[in-house]
Formats: sequence, structure tokens, C-alpha cells
Amino acid sequence: MPFASAVTKAAFARGVTGTPTVLVNGRLVESSFSDPELLALAQG
Repeated sequence: MPFASAVTKAAFARGVTGTPTVLVNGRLVESSFSDPELLALAQG
């Protein structure tokens, strides 16, 4: 449980307020389910 607590604290410190939250290289990806940039990253 210490890991879960530490990860939760780190997420809150980064501004995560809910799920799903997607960060790519530390950058928040808005509308991650339809973002063309994220889709391109996923396709490689």
C-alpha cells in the first residue's frame, strides 16, 4: 500500500483530478480518446 499512496500523492501534485488522465512525456493529453496526436503515438 505504500506504493499506491505515493503514486496517488504524486498524481495529485501533478494536477490529476480524475480518471482517465493521460500524460505523455509529462504533458497532459486532452480528450485522449480522440486526440490525433495520441492516436499517432499509439500506432507507432
